Amino acid sequence: MNRSRWPLRVIVVLLTVIAAVAAWEYVELRRLDGELARIEGRREPTSIFRLDAPSFGPESEASRDYRAAAALVRPADDPNRLNARLERAERANDWPPDLVAAMEERVRNNSDALGYLDKAAKTEFDGFPEPTVYVTRAFDLFDLLQVVRMRTSLLVLAAQGDDAARSLHAALRLQRAMTVWTWGQANRRPNALSQPGQIRTGRARRSDGIATLIQVRQLEILLARTRPSRDALVVLADGFAALDNDDLLRDDLLWLRASSRITLDTPLFRPLLLHRQNWNLRDYSRAIDAQSSRKWPDKLDALTGFEGELGRAIVQRANAVAQELAMIRCARTVVAIEQFKREHAETLPEDVTKLNVQPPPVDPFSGQPLRFTRDAAGYVVYSVGIDRRDGGPASTSEIAVRVQASNP
Repeated sequence: MNRSRWPLRVIVVLLTVIAAVAAWEYVELRRLDGELARIEGRREPTSIFRLDAPSFGPESEASRDYRAAAALVRPADDPNRLNARLERAERANDWPPDLVAAMEERVRNNSDALGYLDKAAKTEFDGFPEPTVYVTRAFDLFDLLQVVRMRTSLLVLAAQGDDAARSLHAALRLQRAMTVWTWGQANRRPNALSQPGQIRTGRARRSDGIATLIQVRQLEILLARTRPSRDALVVLADGFAALDNDDLLRDDLLWLRASSRITLDTPLFRPLLLHRQNWNLRDYSRAIDAQSSRKWPDKLDALTGFEGELGRAIVQRANAVAQELAMIRCARTVVAIEQFKREHAETLPEDVTKLNVQPPPVDPFSGQPLRFTRDAAGYVVYSVGIDRRDGGPASTSEIAVRVQASNP
């Protein structure tokens, strides 16, 4: 009798497990659906890719030119070695002849791509018509950034300060194509903010500390070896100001939340994976809300209570975004100091609050003006850094811009 019931008991247990897993999956899907609806209701992206076919309007001239430049750029034979040598030369301000020859060849081989880049720099850019272009062209665009970096350095070495400033400006404008992203999606249901089927579009900028660091170091070299005119300084001020976005952390978190994905190919683990996705979405949404409407560094302080692997990753990312923003603002301040010098017989300002920069650049780590020191070697504008202690520019060298006194 017991033996005859054994298969039945196994079947009942299996059916119970399957029913429990199905119920768990249903609950998690309902939670996911509710969170996505909440995100949609806030006019925020639920995906960096198109959920439905949005209309972004006609493609801009800058978008076409960036596409052409990315398609035409020719990679170096050994790009890692060449880029490493270029970085060492920038740090030491020492340019071996064979390195200069290799840079000249690379720039010459990419003259067509640079031509399209320079055209794009002069026009407005509202993003590519398809968000997927960012993914497929990312490496080409970074190769293009390295080429224009070499061109700028060569112009500096040739003492062509104004041309070097325009080349650097083109590189700063290129960051639009590397970091600006757009989204669009049709609502899945009517709500108070829109009608069913209405396409929502948005535009934001992602953090890219590596590209920004390259541009800031280029500015140091340019000012150390040349003396750009007032008009050239205006161009540089415009380029760095366009990267200065007080909501950069929010935009970056929106990107991370929208691009977080899970694989649901294994039915047995679907509820567990959905549960994890829901927790991730919840933590990202909490982080976005926590720092919203706050000033720096309160934005960072609002995230310190987040726990778990994702929470720690969010805090680390927030500090990286603050570092990039600090670098941009140090660069803006240095350009403003150079403009001040042109207008006051090469005299340095007493402090950075005397500069005509609107809005005044605030250190994201302190909420106060950036630090400014002078010595026999020149002057330095720097941030207090993650520990928020002013240990001098040497303690936060990665968030400092130095201009040598030997500036011609």
